[in-house]
Amino acid sequence: MLRRLIVVLSLIILSGPWGVTRAFSPAPDQILSGSGAGLPSARFFGQSLSANGQYLAVGAPSGAGSAAPGAVWVYARNGAEYTLSSVLQAPSPQSGDGFGQHVQFVGNQLLVGAPFRTVAQVVARGEVFVYTLSAGQFTLAQTLQPGVATGANDWFGFHLSADSGWLAVGVPRAGSSDEGQVQLYRYDAVGEVWLYHSALTATAAIGRLGLRVLVRGDRVLASASQEPSASNLLNRGFVYEYLRTGAGAGASFSQTQRFRPSTFPEPTSPQGFGSALSLSPDGNWLIVGAPFDEELADQRVGAAYVFIRTGGQWAQAQRIASPDIALGENFGGAVAFDGSARMLIGDIRQSTGNGLQTGAVHEYRLTVVPESIWARGRSWLRGAGSDQDFFGSAVLVDSGNLIIGSSGSDASGQDAGNVYVYSALFADGFE
Repeated sequence: MLRRLIVVLSLIILSGPWGVTRAFSPAPDQILSGSGAGLPSARFFGQSLSANGQYLAVGAPSGAGSAAPGAVWVYARNGAEYTLSSVLQAPSPQSGDGFGQHVQFVGNQLLVGAPFRTVAQVVARGEVFVYTLSAGQFTLAQTLQPGVATGANDWFGFHLSADSGWLAVGVPRAGSSDEGQVQLYRYDAVGEVWLYHSALTATAAIGRLGLRVLVRGDRVLASASQEPSASNLLNRGFVYEYLRTGAGAGASFSQTQRFRPSTFPEPTSPQGFGSALSLSPDGNWLIVGAPFDEELADQRVGAAYVFIRTGGQWAQAQRIASPDIALGENFGGAVAFDGSARMLIGDIRQSTGNGLQTGAVHEYRLTVVPESIWARGRSWLRGAGSDQDFFGSAVLVDSGNLIIGSSGSDASGQDAGNVYVYSALFADGFE
């Protein structure tokens, strides 16, 4: 009761002129870390997050060229808390696998990307591992191989998204000039396996199509965050949308739209548009992160662009700038929806004002009076921490729990990472 009273008082003190909370550094209800006797060494723990209501998966990929192979921590949910269930690694783990760069629950399956893994002596070709829940344990059921051959440093499995029996696997460095590619798989319920179907290929040099992928129903969204515009080679990033017609092996995918922001803060800003993607549950809103948008001196402030579906096409509705231009850096590095009227945006290098770039997460809510606009609500700050903690590197809402990855949080300077869980503070009753 005392803790709740403190929370309410804090909200009153920190509210703006219309009663909207601005920024605070609450104590998390739970802190998850990758440390523990007999467990793999964690680096960048919290780089990726996924949940299915019963379990939470936390990726600690370590990164390309790392001495650690990467691992995924799986937690069972009990009420609002999480208890470690198991730690997964690739078969015969190798240094620099990047295992856990992205994780994705598909019902009782857990898909894990290891984009930097050396396969058949091909460096950083990448693999995707499929784990199935059985008797309370996730066991390896399938290893996905590229349906279209990939080469060294192509990063197969850098990003994953699945829905409606279809899986998109990002291969952002495929091609002789990093054009990028998205490989599509369909789920065969009889054989209980994912089968390769087709590939979406890009033609723009250094575009890196597949850096982010998003599947929803019969549509696939994929970003090419480095693809330059024809008018200004420094303006980078496009999002592609593809529509599926048909089902099963006979299905086909066709491009329906290629888009980017209609307005920019300056003509020489290399936005990195498409570095993060999230789609509202009702399918009407799309938020696209551009964490390098708007340059102030050597500071990449970042922005997020909101699109609304109108007449079957995406149209820009709003550009959301960093709430504090002087302190923000890489705003839009992570984005997520909680329902269709609330979104969360990570600013992974936001400064505390004392020179430390620890990070923050900002909330925006959809208001419809006098017009539909996303207005800022609250902000979660890392608070006391170390420089480059990357608080907000991943953001997830799991049935009322706000989960924030802080993949650069230090343990002896090793970027071990932490994950922060907020429950009561995120409930509507305390807003």
